[in-house]
Amino acid sequence: MGKKVGIIIGNGFTIDLVKFLSKHDASLKNKINVANLFADGSVLRWPLDNRPGFLSYKHCPNLWTAGARSYLSSGETLEILERVVTCANVYSLKKTETITDKTGNGFLQAYKELVSYLKYLFIHYNSQIPEIPPEISDWSWAKFLTQLHNDPEVEEVVLISYNYDIWIERILELIGIPFSIPMLSHNDQAKFHLFKPHGSISYLHKKSLPKDSFSINYNSFFVDCPISDIKVSYTDLHQHTPVNFIIPPAGESGRSSSTWAQSIRNECTSRIANFKEGDIAVICGLSYWHVDRAEVDTLLNSMNPGMDLVHLDPFPSKTLDAVLNSLFSHYTHLASSELLEEYPI
Repeated sequence: MGKKVGIIIGNGFTIDLVKFLSKHDASLKNKINVANLFADGSVLRWPLDNRPGFLSYKHCPNLWTAGARSYLSSGETLEILERVVTCANVYSLKKTETITDKTGNGFLQAYKELVSYLKYLFIHYNSQIPEIPPEISDWSWAKFLTQLHNDPEVEEVVLISYNYDIWIERILELIGIPFSIPMLSHNDQAKFHLFKPHGSISYLHKKSLPKDSFSINYNSFFVDCPISDIKVSYTDLHQHTPVNFIIPPAGESGRSSSTWAQSIRNECTSRIANFKEGDIAVICGLSYWHVDRAEVDTLLNSMNPGMDLVHLDPFPSKTLDAVLNSLFSHYTHLASSELLEEYPI
């Protein structure tokens, strides 16, 4: 039996990528800001008329009333995201799809606006890097992934991404690493298996709608569908479909056992649970907010405590650091992705 490697990436992975690419294109520092999700809200264009100002009272009145502005600090943005999504998480326990008109549901309507906003924000960010330069092969993460691909002792790589962007897919394709998206896009020859439990801008409903019919659905709180209704596409990302496959930061993908997200979550947790002592897991840039810890904790507890666990983050959550230290006897913290090149597999 060969060795298995699990890779769990969050926002820190994208931040490291943009930092590397900015060495070749300094303008990217001002074009992509995944550390503050409202920063480019006034730049983002409304899908119907292509005018800037997606994050405005005109288009997102409830988010705006909740305090969302493009000039907020990252800390202030996180506070608003936490309030909006926590309200949605609690409301989801009602197991009802209809949002009532009672006073106080502005945060639930803000949640609906946030879901649409995030989808188009990351489509916009993706367009800011029309071509990933060949120099990406010099990035530490690219070298590490290539090492795993070429190592005959590594039989499987389970890659779990909580990011909505498609840069990891674009990078794998550019450096020649085949990958499969279990339940969505199959490749029997692929060693790499990609899971995105919080959704992706590449996830589209198999039923497309006219682009001029775009609107934010305020009536239904959570529009669901089976995973069989999802198609994966890396083109025509602006396509309008009846379901938006984005779960906002701090959102609970496990709030409904019948959702597409739960199907993905169950499958990737099951894969990780099959890892044995001596296998490796690498966690990079993963948030550990109190409102989404249940999902992360379920994943961590499914891992073999005898695995080699590497936590890659220059400024890790002290709480997550303590949890990893208590769960895994072979726990290592690395402050830089460059150290991955020196980590033995």
